[in-house]
Amino acid sequence: MKNFKIALTLVVSSLIASQAYADNLRYSVGDLEKFETTNVCKSCDLSSATLKSYHSWADLTNSNLSNITSTAPINLFHAILIGTNLTRANLKYAELSQADFTSAAVYGADFSYANLYKSNITPEQLAGAASICNAILPDGSKGQC
Repeated sequence: MKNFKIALTLVVSSLIASQAYADNLRYSVGDLEKFETTNVCKSCDLSSATLKSYHSWADLTNSNLSNITSTAPINLFHAILIGTNLTRANLKYAELSQADFTSAAVYGADFSYANLYKSNITPEQLAGAASICNAILPDGSKGQC
């Protein structure tokens, strides 16, 4: 019985911790509405949001886009992503050509099949990505799988 109580306590504690973690990953609804209507959202929290697909020339300077997804391949052509957190972002098939990733965190991001042609992203940033498989890299070469 004692082992059961300990196990039950651990399970309940884990659930509470998981919910607290999930609560911290939720985006600001106001920030998402602002971004979807203006295409500009500096220092916004869009973590774990599902974005609509077309956002060419967006300004997301210093925003949190960790864990984002999209309803379709997202278009961030020529986007300003300076200092943006894109950790674990799903950018598979994304249009990111000419985007500025200066000081952006892209660790664990999925750039599979994305177009990064002429984007400002360093080899060091790309080395930390989860995948660059078949992506078009800034120099026009194809990412390794």
